[in-house]
Amino acid sequence: CLPDLRGSDGTGVGMSACTQSLEGASMHASLRFSICARAIAGAPLSALASPPGTTRYTPTDALDLLMAGNVRFSSNMCEHRNADTERVHDTSSGQSPFAIVLSCADSRLPVERVFDRGIGDVFTVRVAGNTSGPFQAGSIEYAVEHLGAPLLVVLGHSSCGAVKAATGGGEAHGNIGAMLAPIVPAVAEARAAAPDANPDALVDLAVRANVMRSISDLFASSPTIAEATESGSLRVVGAVYNLESGRVEWLGQHPDEQGVLARAREARETPVAIVNTPEPAPATRTQQAATTARSTGTPSTKPAAKPQAHAKADEHH
Repeated sequence: CLPDLRGSDGTGVGMSACTQSLEGASMHASLRFSICARAIAGAPLSALASPPGTTRYTPTDALDLLMAGNVRFSSNMCEHRNADTERVHDTSSGQSPFAIVLSCADSRLPVERVFDRGIGDVFTVRVAGNTSGPFQAGSIEYAVEHLGAPLLVVLGHSSCGAVKAATGGGEAHGNIGAMLAPIVPAVAEARAAAPDANPDALVDLAVRANVMRSISDLFASSPTIAEATESGSLRVVGAVYNLESGRVEWLGQHPDEQGVLARAREARETPVAIVNTPEPAPATRTQQAATTARSTGTPSTKPAAKPQAHAKADEHH
């Protein structure tokens, strides 16, 4: 069903936008979907394992590779590209991934497998709930700035346990509460959009809202990611993986990407007001001596006042 991107000489067929309908005999009749598989004109498939550090793909190329890979995976047609010891050797001196994926840590979502990719293809950052804290943002910045990856996918999944926990609002022990905190606003957004939604539908909406919120959080917290997106060298898209079908639903770019980027840029360019607190007046020598005495336990050199009774006795003498 998938178009064969290889010609007789092993090169790509050079399609710019080939849409192929997939309807395998082993698939349910209602399971029909299409995929835009954009080939690299005249490029040998060996280019998929080009030396680390070389510029290979545009954001569109990278997205098409992931889309086509998921079609192969979900239709049981995996090619297991770049998954052998030869690839291990080829990438031992460095890496040049064509995509970054920020995904949930769920064990049922093995990123390279669901996109039918191999070693060195995808720079993967995983955390429960696919949220974007400082460690995740820093890892992504490295892949953008130093590895030159042109695509970032924030990948949630159906029936996400972290989103369910945030939706339920129960008590979270240990560090789990801090992990769920970034998801809570997405749950509130989903509730506001569909106040009558049943629990399962609410989780489904919250999963999508959480993906988009993670994207906006990355733009707000990372000048590197925001500026690369504004320049066009990086594309950031959201997606949701279905645990039952193995298919990835592509959500596209943030619906208010330009607005989010503009607000992030304005926040970066706005100077932070610095409040000058007046310094306390210097302590007198007496105060310094008293402070030293209290800290060291040394008696003060100032003579103690005489008791009242002794003072009166001295007056008679």
